Amino acid sequence: YRAAIKLKPSDYDAHLGLALALRGQIDSAPDGDKKMAEAEQLIEKAKTLDAARPEAFFNHAILTQEYKAKSGKDANAALEASIKLFEEFSKKAAGKPEFAEAVEDVTAVPTKADKDCLGARAKKDKACKRGRIFDIKEIIEFNKQSAAEQKKMEEEAKNRAAMEEAGAGADDQK
Repeated sequence: YRAAIKLKPSDYDAHLGLALALRGQIDSAPDGDKKMAEAEQLIEKAKTLDAARPEAFFNHAILTQEYKAKSGKDANAALEASIKLFEEFSKKAAGKPEFAEAVEDVTAVPTKADKDCLGARAKKDKACKRGRIFDIKEIIEFNKQSAAEQKKMEEEAKNRAAMEEAGAGADDQK
């Protein structure tokens, strides 16, 4: 990708491709923060090269959600920024069939209660689908709660996971 950028400095896909390659190295590289910063710069450059294309906004949101928010620096601010980027992606991708699945992955809001979305079958139930924005908002709320409330919610999540696993086992036996 670096060679492609040298040959064609205004190539959107080369900038985005290099950013994604760098993002893939963040966890394992000793200079992960440097790779994250470079990936973000490349994504920003891609957005300036073609602001109408939604891909860079999606990938910037992923970088912000998955890496910047977990870097230990003001996680909630990074998560709020990722929501804005996902919303921008959704606006730019709206009505484009090639992005329909990704838009649904970002914007889905479950219409069934959590208790009705246990077991393996729930994964295929659109009424149980939780989009990225929905999940991020829950994470932000969780982060805002007191330590005691967090501990209680963690216990409930463990119980839900155990129930879900038990439900999946029961589904597998059917």
